Amino acid sequence: MSELVVPDAADPPKGNVVKLPVRRRRRRDVGSRNKIRTSSDLWRRPIDLTPELAGRLLYGLAENHRHRLEVFVRQGERVSFHALLAVTGDSDIRVLSYFQGAVSRKLRRLLADREKKIHLIGWDYAATEWNADHTMIVDGICYVTPETRAALAEHLGAATSGA
Repeated sequence: MSELVVPDAADPPKGNVVKLPVRRRRRRDVGSRNKIRTSSDLWRRPIDLTPELAGRLLYGLAENHRHRLEVFVRQGERVSFHALLAVTGDSDIRVLSYFQGAVSRKLRRLLADREKKIHLIGWDYAATEWNADHTMIVDGICYVTPETRAALAEHLGAATSGA
């Protein structure tokens, strides 16, 4: 085994330069047969949860966040802002921003996403209803992928079947 010697600045290395290997990580789409996602895809499309990852995400998640995720299981992949707010009786849409941020932060920690691009819930901007001045959102649509809905249903299905 060779010894790694750091050369002095005045003495440039000659001939035998040791190059340390650089490991490159490829982002893999969790739950989609290991397809590689490009960085532009990560900004556009929510991640597909696997049942295992859904269980890890739900573990220790606040009850109000769990109840909002249950709405996606009951109503489908596309849910209105008002339906998500009605779960906890909130009326301020900014609460949903906090909800999405909390869920995304936990998911990013689980997947070690340092670039903060992975997200679970998408927002359909084209389906958003604005006030007359186009300054405030009146209602909109959040969505998850069908794979995510199925994975959430596996863990939250028993809780939602009686609802």
